[in-house]
Amino acid sequence: MAKKSTTTEKKETGLRLIKSGRYEKRFSIDGVRYSVYGRTKKECTEKETEKRLAIAAGTYKKNSSVTLNEYFKEWAAHKGATVSPATIHLYHQQYKHLKKPLGRYKVCAIERRQVVNVLTVIAEKVSKYTANACKNLLLQIFKSAQYDEIITINPIENIPNFKDRGAAPARETIHRALTDEEIAAFMGAVGNSYYRQAFRFMLATGVRSGECAALEWKDIDTKNGLIHIRRTTTRNRAGKLIIGDTTKTPKSRRDIPINREIADILNTQKAQSAAFFGDIIQIDCLVFPGTKGQAVAGTLFNNLIEYAINKYNRENEQRPPQERGITLNRFCVHAFRDTFASKAAAAGVPLNVLKELLGHSSYAMTADLYGHIYDEQKKDAMKDLTMISM
Repeated sequence: MAKKSTTTEKKETGLRLIKSGRYEKRFSIDGVRYSVYGRTKKECTEKETEKRLAIAAGTYKKNSSVTLNEYFKEWAAHKGATVSPATIHLYHQQYKHLKKPLGRYKVCAIERRQVVNVLTVIAEKVSKYTANACKNLLLQIFKSAQYDEIITINPIENIPNFKDRGAAPARETIHRALTDEEIAAFMGAVGNSYYRQAFRFMLATGVRSGECAALEWKDIDTKNGLIHIRRTTTRNRAGKLIIGDTTKTPKSRRDIPINREIADILNTQKAQSAAFFGDIIQIDCLVFPGTKGQAVAGTLFNNLIEYAINKYNRENEQRPPQERGITLNRFCVHAFRDTFASKAAAAGVPLNVLKELLGHSSYAMTADLYGHIYDEQKKDAMKDLTMISM
């Protein structure tokens, strides 16, 4: 009798484990059958509640009629529970490129060649990087649509990334260490601009641009000669730049010793801020604020870098050939961090110490990025090393 009661209960709940390893929950409203799917029983119950509310409110659309715009909105809302607001904002920025050409179509009707054509246009008119980012976003969206059984085949799965033939990898062109000549040329072009000390600070400390922008005077521990990295900039769900409560990762929370160069940068910056804003600097004031006292976005730093590079190259080309300097190749704000790390490694800073200074999450990450510099040091160390005199 007990077994019969249990079986009856299972049928009443409409919950079952299907071949994919996921759960299906079936229910009926006014004689119409509906299904929801989830990784757990709890997820199924939550989805059932959401669907019942949507049906009651008249906002529910059947799988066969839901458009990409409608599904993206639903997908992004659920995704917000597992990723940061900054990531959700990034998804919305990427989706802007897809909304007009694909958004009005039903998810179940979108074909591979249609997506390829859209991505090709993005690659040609915007950039291959953006096209690849949009492809990866669609891959996630359509994978979710598979789980929801809106589609059976993901049309994005076998679409390859766009590549620049003959072009250098992004890390070598944009994320790269600067030479002394490049630093001198760049800082010469920057001159005494408002953001000069911020650029110097990132070069001298290796901090991320978001950490530099979020730094407050209370983080400058002059008594112990340390800079406390405790937070970074991020974006909220509305896409607004804000100062977060934490660093990028737990390992990013660190202390950086203040040397003479860093002390000079901080003293110069404090005097500049006091003169610019006409106020006494408070401990909760930003060390490197924007011209309106706001936190500075990494995109602004990159725009300023691009402006300085173009300015230098333009003026350099106008000089007589015998007086011209080097040509400044493109780089982004992360190049300051790479430059610091490369110079520190070349100066003999141990790899484990460099890891702590950079706030990397693992030793392997530091070794992977800068281990080649230590390989050259090992070769030099062994070159003239003799243990037995013949």
